[in-house]
Amino acid sequence: MRLKSKSDVMLIRLLIFSCSDLVDGLSYYITDGEFKKAFSPFGDIKEVRLIRDDTTKRPKGYGFIAYASQAEAMRAVEAMDGRIFGGRLIFVELAKPNQPSSKS
Repeated sequence: MRLKSKSDVMLIRLLIFSCSDLVDGLSYYITDGEFKKAFSPFGDIKEVRLIRDDTTKRPKGYGFIAYASQAEAMRAVEAMDGRIFGGRLIFVELAKPNQPSSKS
């Protein structure tokens, strides 16, 4: 597939992000395996990414789950948003791509 313009690249980014969930409120001690196991009942997981502190290497309390389809990502949002996981209330939503800042 050949990309013709910057808008084509943005479209592909939007499609990728529409299949990913942002999960906030995670334990600072969660492992990648625990994170993946909790979200695997909702679909085929393509990527698990916990955001970690550069110094301590411990999770910062949020991460991303990428699913094979948007329907799977939505199932995870509906099932897990507002649930207690690892003793903490978590919030799950579809991930949104970073928008470039509009500094003048």
